[in-house]
Amino acid sequence: PKLAGHTECIQNNLNPKFTTALIVDYFFEEVQNVVFQVIDVDKAKGNSLSGDSLGQFECALANIITAPGGTLTGKLKKNGKNYKGSITIRSEE
Repeated sequence: PKLAGHTECIQNNLNPKFTTALIVDYFFEEVQNVVFQVIDVDKAKGNSLSGDSLGQFECALANIITAPGGTLTGKLKKNGKNYKGSITIRSEE
């Protein structure tokens, strides 16, 4: 898998709202699966993304693009099972 980018770190917040946009090319004729990982980073180490995993959300990019209002909410999963929390992803053209 290719890393498209990562957001800013938000400290001590149970409901963070990230503002960093990730630019991804969308190809209508291809299935493009994406994975969003949520990580609790206790101490920043440069560009390191190490920390405790809070779960991940996987979907096709098309699901985000075609969601009503370009907004998709999904449950975080950890080890293949539903985990605490959810993630909301917004798309723009």
